[in-house]
Amino acid sequence: MLLIPTQELYDKIFEVSQSLGFDTYDYLPAKEVDYPFVQLANTQQTTLNLKTAKGGLISQTIHVWGTLKMRYQVTQMMEQLNQLADGTLITDNFRFIGRNNQSDFQIMNDTSVPDTVLVHGVLTLFFNLG
Repeated sequence: MLLIPTQELYDKIFEVSQSLGFDTYDYLPAKEVDYPFVQLANTQQTTLNLKTAKGGLISQTIHVWGTLKMRYQVTQMMEQLNQLADGTLITDNFRFIGRNNQSDFQIMNDTSVPDTVLVHGVLTLFFNLG
């Protein structure tokens, strides 16, 4: 079986998000769901060639969606997820070292749903493959 670090990190973040009590999806739900919820989105890996091994920098983008009245709750959820990059995440086959100094965090109003204003948080976490 092929070991894929980006997939293991994605799965670990998904698992942690659910354990925090957040409704978590790997897609933007097409049907009506309760707000707030978390959606794991883009993953990117940049390979780093070191003297004695290969390493990598992996970024994971996370979206948090809520109604306009849920701005504080969305912010709290993003802060909890952002803490994942403060330490080390360990999976069955890899160790991911958080790079919190590189994390990106933004909250914006979203009007993509007709007659609705949503709060849309976008969080990008960075990890070194250790």
